[in-house]
Amino acid sequence: MEHNEELLAALSAKDDESLYALLQQDEHIADAVFVALPDIAEDAAFDVFGKEWTHRHWRRILSEVSKTPVDELYKWALAETAVDLSNALLHYFKLDVHSLPAAIALAILLLRVSRAGNKDKE
Repeated sequence: MEHNEELLAALSAKDDESLYALLQQDEHIADAVFVALPDIAEDAAFDVFGKEWTHRHWRRILSEVSKTPVDELYKWALAETAVDLSNALLHYFKLDVHSLPAAIALAILLLRVSRAGNKDKE
């Protein structure tokens, strides 16, 4: 768990573009997301794991992974940690530990987007 926290600290300091680049380098995470959520794979209007893609699909991904209704995601996201979410992403998408950095990057991005959306609602 300590390694996860160190990795989280290092990745949390990165800007969104660096996290998107890290995600796009992991060859397994996109395949796993598309197998689990095939309708997202059909959305060819956006670069996979790009800013617009994340903004479009964060609710769906978080709702599936957390089993939280979409209308309760803002509250859920405020209480969730990136390490816990990354572990849930690994489990839900059946990824191995080699995808941990990408899962943490995706968790950070999903939480940033959801929390930014929550601030917009206030």
